[in-house]
Amino acid sequence: MTRRKGMLLAALAATVLMAGPAWATPAFTLDTEAEFADAIGSGQVSALKETGHISWDALDPAFKQHMGTGEFRESRVWASGAGSYETVGGEQVALPAGMGMEWPKQDEPPEGSYIGGWVFQYGADPNLQNCLLQFDVIPPNIGANGIAINTVGIGLVDINGAMRSWTWGVGLAAGPGVLQSNWLNFVNVMVPMGAGAAGDARHGPLPGPYNLNNALYADNGYDPTKTMWIVGLENGAVPVGGAAPAPTPGGQYVRSPFNWWGVVGVKPVPEPVTMLSLFAGIGFLGRYARKRRIA
Repeated sequence: MTRRKGMLLAALAATVLMAGPAWATPAFTLDTEAEFADAIGSGQVSALKETGHISWDALDPAFKQHMGTGEFRESRVWASGAGSYETVGGEQVALPAGMGMEWPKQDEPPEGSYIGGWVFQYGADPNLQNCLLQFDVIPPNIGANGIAINTVGIGLVDINGAMRSWTWGVGLAAGPGVLQSNWLNFVNVMVPMGAGAAGDARHGPLPGPYNLNNALYADNGYDPTKTMWIVGLENGAVPVGGAAPAPTPGGQYVRSPFNWWGVVGVKPVPEPVTMLSLFAGIGFLGRYARKRRIA
């Protein structure tokens, strides 16, 4: 082999190694309509299915129990620019650009509670130790006798199917273990080097501080060094006689629960940064004050 040919082969190998599979590293950000659209279009973000390798049936039973009672239905997910929805009382709730969800698919589902979800899939199984999972979410509550989100959960799943999860209730005001309805809630979830705990997740409504805890926690042997999926779940209620339009823009179903995710991302935590500063809101900027990205 000539020296020139050897150099060309080495350069080609380096290019292949550098390219690697999509999302092979822990860090990513889904924030804009275009970023969510690309992820949904490529299949890296999809609706959680009822059966399969990564599905509702395969999730940790403790996580499912924390989500409350309800029938699982596959969601519809879509990327959208900013918009709004209206409550029964006429309040216009602003929605940042992000990902909308609605379920079930039937236009007139029976009254009751329904659970839906989404999945983000890494292209490899990166190590999430000492990383911060961040997301913001607006869980709607349409008002008197209207459709409302009751529970929101997030879970990390390793390549063997074991998972670690945190779950929050939803109320008219934020509190320990409770997200605020019709408002943008920021959530920090720390993935430590050692064992996880309920206190690894902190949250708060805009404009902060983001230091509330007491999320319901479950772990059935999750290995953060082999993370493969991130799963988001919601439990929504369709009350007797309740009626509500789907959120705009992008909603299609009638009288169906819906939820809105403004950003989802993971970033490594710099060593000098303390947990206290993270939970005080470092890394979060009000979306309505200026555009925030996970960097």
